[in-house]
Amino acid sequence: MIQKINRLGAETIHGAIIHFVADGNTIERDGESVTVDATTLPTLDEALAHGKCLGQIYQWKWGATYKTLTRKGVYPPTQRHTTRDSKILQGVKPTFATQDVNLEALALEYGLKKLPAQGTKVVPFTNASGCLPGWLFIQVVDSYRTTGSDGNLINVRLRGELGLQDGGSDNVDDLKDVPFEFPITDFSACEFENVGIEVA
Repeated sequence: MIQKINRLGAETIHGAIIHFVADGNTIERDGESVTVDATTLPTLDEALAHGKCLGQIYQWKWGATYKTLTRKGVYPPTQRHTTRDSKILQGVKPTFATQDVNLEALALEYGLKKLPAQGTKVVPFTNASGCLPGWLFIQVVDSYRTTGSDGNLINVRLRGELGLQDGGSDNVDDLKDVPFEFPITDFSACEFENVGIEVA
């Protein structure tokens, strides 16, 4: 049963569960293998079944960037000379971090699209873009809930490119800190679903 909440505040702690499905991966659909690409997108259930969970996420943000435009002149409603600032969305680049090292993180760290088979040698840093195009699925959850078996609040599907933030991963004591980024490349393919927040 999905938990319904009508107020967000101190009683909810938002966390994120993130799955990634790279272009070229295959998923099973209606008894057939389907190859994922920019136009063939997986559903959330398919992403959970065939995608890669990117680990225990401890830090994340949406990373929206805006450009400020300043307009000067006589503002008709007031008939006075006015300076007005307007914001325009320039892009969205979600960033998130985990200490769970996965195959995608290792491939990106060494400039590869995917890790070779064990015992195989390849030339590193041949992935010129330094990223992996694909689909990102973010489940925003209330990790502080005291009732309900499902704390899912919001589902978000994004189309973009998975990469490492500048500098890549860092060694932190005995753990490795892996900072991912996912610049959105196609806003029309993105989707937001309110799962568990009552708005009326």
